[in-house]
Amino acid sequence: MLDDGAGGLYPADVIELTQSDTLVATFLANTVPVGTYSVVLTRPEGSDRLPDGFEMGLYLGARLETSLILPGRLGYHAPATIWIEYTNSGDVAMRAPLLVLRADQNGRQATIMRLADRVSAGGFWTSALPVGFSNSVQFLASGATPGLLQPGETIRAPVQWSGWQPPWFQASKFDFRLGVLDADNSDTVDWASERSKMQPAYVSVEAWNVIWENFLSQVGNTWGEYVTALSDNASYLGRLGVDETDLSILLGFELTRPTAPARWEALARRQTPPSRLRGLTSGSPANSRTPFEGAIRPARWAGAGLIAGSREAPSRATARS
Repeated sequence: MLDDGAGGLYPADVIELTQSDTLVATFLANTVPVGTYSVVLTRPEGSDRLPDGFEMGLYLGARLETSLILPGRLGYHAPATIWIEYTNSGDVAMRAPLLVLRADQNGRQATIMRLADRVSAGGFWTSALPVGFSNSVQFLASGATPGLLQPGETIRAPVQWSGWQPPWFQASKFDFRLGVLDADNSDTVDWASERSKMQPAYVSVEAWNVIWENFLSQVGNTWGEYVTALSDNASYLGRLGVDETDLSILLGFELTRPTAPARWEALARRQTPPSRLRGLTSGSPANSRTPFEGAIRPARWAGAGLIAGSREAPSRATARS
């Protein structure tokens, strides 16, 4: 609890043991007045106090800023790297939002792209989407803390451009849209239309009915609740040493609950060192996200693709081929 030294005591709303030596206390918004507090930990055998260990201040809130960094030219079958830069310019942490990158040409979306990894696939001359690529890129925009974007953090995430599915229109520009879905989005999700699309072929109807009902109870009815569930999953996996932003993996983790947490806790206990890597890829800007490396990783969901948001704010970025 928090003690203001003048008789005011403010117990935490939720206390969570995240590791053997780490407790996380959550206080409801607007329940603790501005001021400096001693942190009090009470146990059956007594209590410990950290004098003036916590300060509650006046804050403006979180503020997300995004931008695209595009190469000078983009080709129909030439590889390139697009950087998505995102910043929390506010003064409090925010739940990691979901970012969706799309491009169209003459009203047609036919990009061949994916979140970049260490192995470049080069460019493609194909009308079919290669495995692992799609016409859009979606990911959870976390910072150094999985599931959260801390105040002042700026991250650059690399996207691999590998071309465009034919037909090709010479001298036509590519128009980019960078959409944002955050935890405050109150738009309703049409889950009924997604139910059959997300069912893998190897899952029976009876099993899918159970999985789907459990999934709906966790992710709610709005895009904001869905993003909140994904960021909570990223935070949970982060406490196990798995730094994950891939939407298909976070979605798969959500769909396999409630069995997933126990399975991953057991794997994490056997893993040394933690399966986590942050730093720079060769030639990448500072504070960029690097691909996941490690001994364990949640499975990618094998359903019918990812879910795109209903509200997307277009960026001002365009490029010509």
